[in-house]
Order: sequence, then C-alpha cells, then structure tokens
Amino acid sequence: MDIEHIARLTDGIGADGVIITAATPSHDVISTAFQMCRKKGRVVLVGDVGLNLNRADFYQKELDFFISTSYGPGRYDHWNLAPLRSAIGMLEQWKIGILGSGKLRQWFIDPIDKEVNK
Repeated sequence: MDIEHIARLTDGIGADGVIITAATPSHDVISTAFQMCRKKGRVVLVGDVGLNLNRADFYQKELDFFISTSYGPGRYDHWNLAPLRSAIGMLEQWKIGILGSGKLRQWFIDPIDKEVNK
C-alpha cells in the first residue's frame, strides 16, 4: 500500500486514520502514515518503529498522533487495564463515528497487501 494508492481510494482526500502495527527501526513507516492522512486525520502507533519525526509530515495537516502499547494478559506482571481500555474505547468511538456516517467505506489490508473491502 503506498501513498498514491490511498489517494486514489479516497479521491485525493487521504485516509481519515492510519493504524500502524509494525516493528522496524525505520522512520519511513511513520512518515508514510502521516502522508497518507487527510487534514486533521489520525495516526495510531501500536508497535515499535523509528520515531525521528519530520515536522513537515504532520504539522501542516494538523494530524493527531497517538501511541498505544501492545500490553496483554501475562505480558507484564504489573500491567494496568486502564490504558488498554482507553485506547480501545478511543478507537471504537472513532470507528463508530466515521463508519456510522455512511459516507465512507471501510477498507482492510491483508498481510500480503491485497485490498479486502468490507
């Protein structure tokens, strides 16, 4: 999936949000996600990627950037449910608001980069 493909899917507007689930030291993942978003869009990072942010990638579009941990049962002895519930609640509200409007299609990308329309 590349920036141009997202532009074609959204008639040049850009994605409402991008969720990153990746592990790489590369800073390109974050930069690409920011470039895929529309103005006032959101990027949620659930992973471990390079975070050398380029201000130009997100400043002009006024993007929201959230970082969420990948905590789960048994992952840490001292883990706390509050951050997980908060992140899930935020994503669910965002999804319900965007998809519930009926104005946008929901797209999922499978691991081998093929579109699956839902």
